Amino acid sequence: MMFRYTISRLSHPDYGSAISIVRDDNGIFQEAWKAVQAASKEQRLWKAEGVKKVRFLIDDTIMTLNMAKNWAGTEYLDLPKCQTCAKPLQDQIFSHQLSQKQFCSQLCADQDYNQLTDSSLDEEEYECDFR
Repeated sequence: MMFRYTISRLSHPDYGSAISIVRDDNGIFQEAWKAVQAASKEQRLWKAEGVKKVRFLIDDTIMTLNMAKNWAGTEYLDLPKCQTCAKPLQDQIFSHQLSQKQFCSQLCADQDYNQLTDSSLDEEEYECDFR
């Protein structure tokens, strides 16, 4: 299952003004990099209101914008991906009877199924040709 993310402004007792990015099943952002983009925009808006220093708080760690972007990249790399097209898996996952692999769509599952059945037919033809 893929994480969702929520951002919010907060006043941290140790770090002061911060934009928090939290993994949340009901979050509005499906990708970490979108949450970081929104947090960056929120930081600019907060500074425009007169707040001098606004930080990012992710996983109980204060980060710079570049660190937050790197974190988003790592989050993406850690996501489970479709075995056919490498898209991150969403809430709905597909599979087929010939494999334990996971796919992002029925189309990708069907492609893998067809590839497996085609290759097994090729092997049978190969065996028959040399008997």
